[in-house]
Amino acid sequence: MDACFSGAAIHKGDEGLAVASLFSGDDFKVLTSAGAREPSFLWTDSLGSLRGGSYFAQALVLGIGTQGGFAADADRDGIVTLAELLRHQRLYYGASSPQLYPEGDPLPLFAYDKAQLSGTPGAITDLSVGNPLLEAGEGAEITFSYTLNQPARVAYQLIYQRQESWRFEAPQSIAEPVGEDGLVSPGRKEARLRLAEGSVPLAGYLLMLVITVEEDRALPQACPILAVRRAGGALNLAVTASPFFVPRRGEEAAFFIRHDGPCALTAVVRDEEGSPIATLMADSPTRPLHLTPEGTTLYWNGRDEAGELARGGRYFLHVSATIEEAAHTAVSGPVVLIRR
Repeated sequence: MDACFSGAAIHKGDEGLAVASLFSGDDFKVLTSAGAREPSFLWTDSLGSLRGGSYFAQALVLGIGTQGGFAADADRDGIVTLAELLRHQRLYYGASSPQLYPEGDPLPLFAYDKAQLSGTPGAITDLSVGNPLLEAGEGAEITFSYTLNQPARVAYQLIYQRQESWRFEAPQSIAEPVGEDGLVSPGRKEARLRLAEGSVPLAGYLLMLVITVEEDRALPQACPILAVRRAGGALNLAVTASPFFVPRRGEEAAFFIRHDGPCALTAVVRDEEGSPIATLMADSPTRPLHLTPEGTTLYWNGRDEAGELARGGRYFLHVSATIEEAAHTAVSGPVVLIRR
């Protein structure tokens, strides 16, 4: 589902803690382009005129097609699962937060002959962001790398978020140095971008667009999100959880983690004895979901790290974050897993 607020269809991306939706159950597999409170974005020019399609669809094509080198196939086994595709979409499309039902679904969505990788790839593949969480302050730098597969004019844009809106109309643009023919030569590229002086928010998010330029047309190749962590102050970390869920009915436990500003979170489901059952986040940067109060939503399908359904009983989400060497922790109330 590629539409604004599409996560609402599966009750994901809001603080409502719903464990089911009209699409719950074995008959449904749903991937959305945004959370319940987020818009999705079309590809437009600087004047706001539509010049292409959806950023989400562009990333999808790269993830499951020859032009992107089947980039969504993280383990390179020739099969793209739903869970792999979600991870890919969240890396290449940062303007909103794609959501998936069922959470962590290993369903083989797309299979391909690995020999096809010898075909002609798209302009840019294999994007890697070195530091998706930045420290606020002048001189902060973004480090990233990618493979340029053909001579091209390459540019980068940093899109700042102000009052929960992406300022696409006022990007910070940086051109990659070119050769005598006006093109960047193919190969693996390492790049660093410095945030604009005076534009670093105390806390917030920004998009990095990697684009190629053909004549007067800019073609977006990737759009990852980065978080800028504020200096000092309280994080006000807190967790709430749905009271119970029944996995065999297709329900998922829902958690809302409140935090003031971007941060990197680790979130682990533990049983009553404190033993870890499932890791939902592992020192991962947060994303803006347009929630009030600000926070992060997570979902648990009731399965442990081995993919087996956990025993019935009470479980808790343990959340931690570290800011300037200060540890912040919070634990949810119990969520009861019912097996029947």
